[in-house]
Amino acid sequence: MKNQSNTNSKKAKRVVAEGFHATWSPDGSKLAYSSEILGFTGIEILNLETGKTDLLTVPGFDPAWSPDGSYIAFTRHRQHLLLADLTIERSPKWPFYEEREIWIMKADGTGEPELLVRGSWPHWGRDPKRVFYHSPIDNMICSIPIGGSSNPNPITSWKRDCFVVSPNEEYVAYGKLRRECEIVELSTNSIVARWRIPVGMRAGYINWSPDLRELSMGAHDNAGLWIYDMKEKEATKVLSGSFNLCSWAPPDISKIAIGRAFFGQHYEIWVADLDPNVPTAESLGPGRTVEQHCQEMADLYTRRIKFEPEEAGYYLWRARYHIHLQNPERASADIETCARLLTERDHPAAAVLTSLQENLDYVDTVFWVMLYQYGGIMEPENPLTFNGIAWLQATSPSADLRDGAKAVDNATKACELTKHRDHRCVDTLAAAHAETGGFDLAVKCQKKALDLLQEKIESLPEEQRSGWVATRAEYESRLELYKSGKPYRESSPEDQ
Repeated sequence: MKNQSNTNSKKAKRVVAEGFHATWSPDGSKLAYSSEILGFTGIEILNLETGKTDLLTVPGFDPAWSPDGSYIAFTRHRQHLLLADLTIERSPKWPFYEEREIWIMKADGTGEPELLVRGSWPHWGRDPKRVFYHSPIDNMICSIPIGGSSNPNPITSWKRDCFVVSPNEEYVAYGKLRRECEIVELSTNSIVARWRIPVGMRAGYINWSPDLRELSMGAHDNAGLWIYDMKEKEATKVLSGSFNLCSWAPPDISKIAIGRAFFGQHYEIWVADLDPNVPTAESLGPGRTVEQHCQEMADLYTRRIKFEPEEAGYYLWRARYHIHLQNPERASADIETCARLLTERDHPAAAVLTSLQENLDYVDTVFWVMLYQYGGIMEPENPLTFNGIAWLQATSPSADLRDGAKAVDNATKACELTKHRDHRCVDTLAAAHAETGGFDLAVKCQKKALDLLQEKIESLPEEQRSGWVATRAEYESRLELYKSGKPYRESSPEDQ
């Protein structure tokens, strides 16, 4: 485990060599966590005093221990393991969000697991008779009582599953992807705190401390482990590297379980000792500011570029950090180099990078499409690469990035590679025609995209279809827009 100081290695030790999403028992003596079992994930319990582990159930992941210690809630999708599954090594299977379900079972392993509701990301507040979770069907944060037949109680709208209700059930914290972390008071639905997520970090693994004084946020892509101080209203990076969920030990907050991630494939759980009388950042320190983090990451990509100077993606990574460090000249130079390397490969993203130099405010949007959403630099022959670039060129709020003609070319290429059978690519082609003023073609393509989407929906099991309602509504909304002679525009970075 890479630490900020030599003292940290004395404070922390690895307790699980292959596991993630650790949750403490109320007395702080045990950890429940997700463990890979022959290509599946199961729930294991580690007794920290004896070192003994017990397999609670398979399949299952993302466990959460009830505040009275009686139950463990977890996620699974309805699946029975065959005998052959126990003899074949394979990669972990991750079910679609629409297929995930919330289950509970007794923490001592007695009895059979009980299905509660369809959803994901279960956790508890102060009430041991109520579980909070995310419903992907209607994009809601909900709660549901255990031990009865009551219906779920919707709490607030939220599109992603990574959120956490505070232990006293008064607040909910969640991260807007690539933008910021917000803390909302549930009784008033008002924002009480907001933290701008550091560049290069995707909001994800958030957790409260038992005393509500701090929030932890783990992030992949070497973005580090961050601690947000509720009193000081600021975040500090306490560890470098990639992390997932971390959790403080009740009742005295003298330890913290740290989920360590390696290349998104290997996960470990470490436990570090804390001084409960000082903030976690001070106990684990020395910490780093956002600016120090950005400089550290810019230096990291400088080293990578030294050894792989032809890797175009590294320059775009470094440009983002230079922008945050208020070095626009360096950022522009990196974008220019990235564009040159892509031009030499006849890559469809080269034109977007050239246009980006005129408007650095959109670096994050371009970066997301090219390196995350579609793997645009890494997989140039992927049809979704052409699709993602065409979507930018057709719908960007920045006129500098829009190019209707090139959008049509790239969207057409995406459709050809998918034999005009992918509703996403046809949807993008419609937007591209609308950008050029070809609204008749846009309407025709959008109707086809809707037909293809409907075919996909009808091919799914009944219980999964409701998850596509929002997508169909978006397609129908764009169809009406094209009928009225208007192109579609994404929101600007400030409005996202």
